[in-house]
Amino acid sequence: MDITRLLVSSLTIGALLLASCASTAPPSVPSNTPTASSSVAGPQAPSTPAVKPAAPTPSARQADQPKYGGVLTYSLYTDAPSLDPHQENSFATTVFAQSIMNGVVEFDPNDPGWRIRPGLAEKWEIGKDGTEITFGLRQGVTWHDGKPFTSTDAKFSLERAGVSPPKGAVSPRKKEFEPVERVETRGDYTLLLTLRHAYAEIMDVVASGYNLMMPKQIVEPLGGAKLRKVENIVGTGPFRLKNYDTGVGWQVVKNTAYFRKGLPYLDEVRYYVIKDESTRFSALRTKRIMMDARSPGLTTTQKETLEKGPLAGQIVVSGGLSNSLWVLQLNTRHPGPIGDARVRKAIHLGVDRQRMQRLFAQTQTHLEIGSVISPASKFAIPKETVEKMPGLRQPKDEDIAEARRLLEESKAPRGFPLTVTTREGAAYRDLSTIIVEELKTLGIGAAIKVLDTASLYDVQERRDFAAVAWSYGSWSPSPHFNFGDRFVTGGGRTQEGVSDERLDSLYARQNRSSDGEERKKAFWEMERILREEIVPYISFFWATRFTAYWKEIKGYAGFGLGHQEGNNLEEVWLDK
Repeated sequence: MDITRLLVSSLTIGALLLASCASTAPPSVPSNTPTASSSVAGPQAPSTPAVKPAAPTPSARQADQPKYGGVLTYSLYTDAPSLDPHQENSFATTVFAQSIMNGVVEFDPNDPGWRIRPGLAEKWEIGKDGTEITFGLRQGVTWHDGKPFTSTDAKFSLERAGVSPPKGAVSPRKKEFEPVERVETRGDYTLLLTLRHAYAEIMDVVASGYNLMMPKQIVEPLGGAKLRKVENIVGTGPFRLKNYDTGVGWQVVKNTAYFRKGLPYLDEVRYYVIKDESTRFSALRTKRIMMDARSPGLTTTQKETLEKGPLAGQIVVSGGLSNSLWVLQLNTRHPGPIGDARVRKAIHLGVDRQRMQRLFAQTQTHLEIGSVISPASKFAIPKETVEKMPGLRQPKDEDIAEARRLLEESKAPRGFPLTVTTREGAAYRDLSTIIVEELKTLGIGAAIKVLDTASLYDVQERRDFAAVAWSYGSWSPSPHFNFGDRFVTGGGRTQEGVSDERLDSLYARQNRSSDGEERKKAFWEMERILREEIVPYISFFWATRFTAYWKEIKGYAGFGLGHQEGNNLEEVWLDK
């Protein structure tokens, strides 16, 4: 059986596809900007002649001289649930925010080794015991409304992002900031972070493309509310927001007063939300769209079409490990059978990942069966060990027998109903369909429910689900962030309802350690407890995703940092 037959055989999916086709239509020819729902107020710096940067960054050192001007068109399959990077987890929000806002420091998009480069801080110093970090901020930087950026804004932004969020704010990454005792200013251009203890991940936390700088005078009066209005989106970044139309797209234009002299090269970027996969691919092939987002990526057929078809050599196909793990997320506190750890473990043991892999690979490029620790992490569990894990191994006879024993012991009614909720998008639809078929082999009567992205995020935050076909996306390959956010008491994304003293203790131990081996042992034991005992998720595949863009796009770093980092496009230029 192939995935097409699975889809055709599912009446539920058929109905959902009809609903999907009725969603907001993308612009037919993206030569006009998205309809403006509102616009940014405030003075802009006077236009200045384009100048050649004195020392181009690595990706700009092309055989051809970078050129100024032009409009880049860019497509995404989903809209951002809100415009607030501090309160969201969506890659669409990072695509939106990183072109408009800067961090204190940033990951270099041209360095797949995750090198940290200066951002709004031009220098920093870490104290001898690792508990104090002093940032020297750039002087003369202005917000898009012309007001000066100072240490007061930086302090406010880091506190809002997770150190001490305002009442009512969602703070998905607050666990990452837990070792930060306080943030202080020393004049207008010095920022001091004081830590409770040395913290190996602190610079990565500050560099995250979610923890961006916002102007205090605009955002503080909003309290814990998410940023949703265009007039509140003011940054220091290479582009400023001109307009935004929910469900359709947004437009950013060049910030002529950008602190990195000579950048950006582009005059404008127009982002279009095109939910239908075939429509989005058609727009790319006909050059109505010049670049597609790095998530969810090309399907297997699309990749082959571009690499072997008439457009080969005209469109660049670029890919890499995306820091995204396909999973079935399980609510450990659900009142139904899925709240029983025996049922969750039975599903973990009983599903045939190799069979699922063969089916999913018909539409999704390279998939690696794996545990919850990324194979790209320095703390990765060796592949040969993963392949021998119960539930992930072959043959399946012993695991299936144990799964059936656990289901019988749990007294869960045979054929009990289980709603598998997921988000819009062909990849999520395909995975959900395959999961439902696997659950049927265990005697579980599953059905699929598709929600738009914002609605699903709300369902997850309220823990109003039994199971979600999902992708654990993280901005970093380090398990420190995924574990701390999801599986440690007080984490910002404990959607599965996990709270376990052993996990808390192990996480705290590695959090205070700078010893790589000690941290690895803690992470591996956390992974074992989650996989063998608590089972708040069923891990399936780590995804290598591919995107595509027309060859005249230069200076684009691609997948070096996964799909949630490196989205500011300041060094991208058009060779035409």
